[in-house]
Amino acid sequence: MDPVGAEGLIRNLPVAILGASAIGYVFVFAIGLFAYVKAHHDPRFKDLERPYRAPRGWVWIALALGVMQIPLLLVGAVWINNFEYGWLPTVVGSAVLAAFFPLWLCSQYEIKRIEAREQAEKNAEPS
Repeated sequence: MDPVGAEGLIRNLPVAILGASAIGYVFVFAIGLFAYVKAHHDPRFKDLERPYRAPRGWVWIALALGVMQIPLLLVGAVWINNFEYGWLPTVVGSAVLAAFFPLWLCSQYEIKRIEAREQAEKNAEPS
């Protein structure tokens, strides 16, 4: 890819988008693995009915893969993106991921606010 100029970026835009999406894939895959580990150990989620339960021991494999994802594969994806496609796809992919963090914070705030309101209504009901 031509690392300099908008012409090089536009000409190789599909490749740049693919490079930027690799960062997102690695990050989201790690989040999914950590979510599985949390659902396995958190009392709020542990006893939920699930159509499929993984065999014993898989939670440790998921934890190991999640721990491996962040330092090795994420850094590797960033390095390859920078080496092959330049900094712009890496910056774009990271900016798109960073844009979702405030949305996640807002959703967590709303969930806690709704739970607190429901708890207050439950406590206010006459017995």
